[in-house]
Amino acid sequence: GGTMIDDPNFADYTVPAPPDRLLRTDEIDDDFIEALGEVGSSLAAGREEKKWEAATTGPEAGVPLFNDVGRTLRTGIPSPVWLVKRLIERGFVLLFGPSGTMKSFVAMYLAFCIAVGRDFFGRKVECGPVLYICGEGLSGAYRRFAALEVHYKIKIPEGNLFLSRCAVNVDPASVEFLRGEIETAAKAAGKPPALITIDTLTRSFVGDENLQKDMSGFITAVGVIAAEFDCTTLVIHHTGHGEGTQNRARGSSVLIGASDSIIKCVDKTLTWTKTKDSEPPEPIPFASKKIELGLDEDGKPIDSIVIVESGEKRVAINKRIKKAERLALETLIDVCARGSFRDGSWWAGLTEWRAEFAQHHWGDNPKTKEKAHLRSRESLVAMGLVRVENDCYTTIGDDDMGAILDRKMFGKLLETGDKMETNGDIVSRQ
Repeated sequence: GGTMIDDPNFADYTVPAPPDRLLRTDEIDDDFIEALGEVGSSLAAGREEKKWEAATTGPEAGVPLFNDVGRTLRTGIPSPVWLVKRLIERGFVLLFGPSGTMKSFVAMYLAFCIAVGRDFFGRKVECGPVLYICGEGLSGAYRRFAALEVHYKIKIPEGNLFLSRCAVNVDPASVEFLRGEIETAAKAAGKPPALITIDTLTRSFVGDENLQKDMSGFITAVGVIAAEFDCTTLVIHHTGHGEGTQNRARGSSVLIGASDSIIKCVDKTLTWTKTKDSEPPEPIPFASKKIELGLDEDGKPIDSIVIVESGEKRVAINKRIKKAERLALETLIDVCARGSFRDGSWWAGLTEWRAEFAQHHWGDNPKTKEKAHLRSRESLVAMGLVRVENDCYTTIGDDDMGAILDRKMFGKLLETGDKMETNGDIVSRQ
């Protein structure tokens, strides 16, 4: 039995008798918590956090916690699930760099490629809906996506790219809200998202990013969402301001440990500093280009910037490349000379290039030749020596390689006496 309170305001309330042991927060009576005021509110918050942890960290009810490795392997070795083939594996991806290094432009270009099914730096993508949580510059974000449509001549399908109206908190207390909003977007798209981007960590973070507890809460919340919708999450973050902090994302080190892939964006180059189960790919240089979108009410140009896949920081042409890569480059130049002209470059189809490479490759096995061409092609794209759009390839056109291509192409035309006819921006040989 408890003790009655001699106060008319608490005439119907009895103070509970002291328990014979300390109670957990989930065992405390709701009325008692309410009577405690602010202290009770803290207890209630702790109780709800425990409930949330129990619901998200334990194994599924009725399903054994452990799997039999031998039995699993006999049914087949699980293959990697790629967001971008041999570049970004599905998981928790961190893209970081100092301010002003075009991290958001890169992230939006990736979102665009996933949404429309376009190759990302020469690698095939998992095409699907993208949810982009935009923490800053919302009006500018729409212009950036419009510029990508204009430059790459691809319209973003309705239901494939969703942009948040504002920044949102990402922490354990926000999981239910986020889950509901993502489910709404997924229903509109007709399927779950392939990618959820958080731009930036700072604008979505609750607490102190230097504290392990707060950073762990952020990581857990992102993990719960990614697991429920079986998608990749991309988080954009900054480096520190000191001289010794430019090579890592700032904040608690648990962020580094929790990331499956980490990409550094500095000097218009993407460098992988961590990958999950494979060797990091070669650094990828990129460039930017201003795109005019129209005029405002005062007749002034409206423009934005897009990422293009021929970087300013390129590998020098006399860089020592492998024998197969050199053959791939030479055969591409030859095939481009028989190809078509558009957007200021001569292009060749993948099928024709692969056949030309196989004809000159020293291997005896067709499969070996095909694999050698694949590896060489990806390496040349990664080095910035080759550009790709919709399975059509060209060498970079604004440095020595472009000059080599032009000399070869025009030399062949002069030798054969062929003529070129212009139809719009397409030039074809007859």
